[in-house]
This record gives sequence, C-alpha cells and structure tokens, in this order.
Amino acid sequence: VMYKYRFSLPPFYIAIIRCLGVLEGVALQVDSDFAIIKSAYPFIASRLLTDKSPQLQSALMALIFNDGRLRWDRLEALLSSAAGTSDYDLLDAVEQIADYLLSPAGEPLLAALTDEIVHTLDVLGADSAAYAYALAARVARGTPVADVLAGVAAAARGAT
Repeated sequence: VMYKYRFSLPPFYIAIIRCLGVLEGVALQVDSDFAIIKSAYPFIASRLLTDKSPQLQSALMALIFNDGRLRWDRLEALLSSAAGTSDYDLLDAVEQIADYLLSPAGEPLLAALTDEIVHTLDVLGADSAAYAYALAARVARGTPVADVLAGVAAAARGAT
C-alpha cells in the first residue's frame, strides 16, 4: 500500500516519532508497565478540550458524540484526565464545546443533546413521582409519617 500510494511526513514529525520511540524504549527498560500514551493522555485530553483549531474541535466532537448521542463517560474521562495538567482550564473546555454546539456545524448535535437531556429529566420525574406515590401508599396503609420520613432520611444518608 505504501508503494502504491505515496505518503510522506515532514522531517520534524519523523524526528518527533523517533524521539518518542527511543524515550519509550528507555522508559520500558526502567519500568516494564510504562506506556507513553498513558503518560501523554492528560496533555492530549487538555489540548482536545481547549484548543480552538477546527481539526481538534472536529476530533473532540467525533470522540464525545456517537450517532448524535453524547458519550458522557468519554467526556467525563477527558475532563478528569485533563484536570491533571497545569495548563488546563475548565472554562476554556466548556466554552469550546458550547461554541461548537452553538455553531451551524453543531446544530444536529445540539438537538440530539437537548433530546437526551429532556428524556433524562422525564425519566427522573417519573421515578420521583413513583417514589412519592410509594411513600404516600405507605402512609395510607397506616405507617406513621415520622417512620416514613425516617426511612427516607436513612436512604438519603446511604446514597451519599
């Protein structure tokens, strides 16, 4: 494939790749569990979340959105990894995501995100109503209100 489709990299990229290979080899001699990607991931996450270049914005959106659905787990992992770097600014990351979502290119993702938030709030509301109904049924069956409230307070302490 390489001979059929001519592919070349600028010399400085080749030098960087060689340096990374040598550094990883030296690090593996000292620590066999070392992985350069694990060490570089916080920096990469920070750049993805805060760099305003169109290529990195596109890469970020491709990473955190799948078929128009926000992948909360990936966004959370990126945010927590990036928090470990010194040049990371959460407000810059939120601003970049908001800028993209409010741009014409981000309109479909914004609509999908809005639908997902509305659906999640509907489920939360239905669960809350069912819980309130169950508590009211216990009171209607004769359980003292104080006992019901004590059970709610104990459950709340256990959930936190």
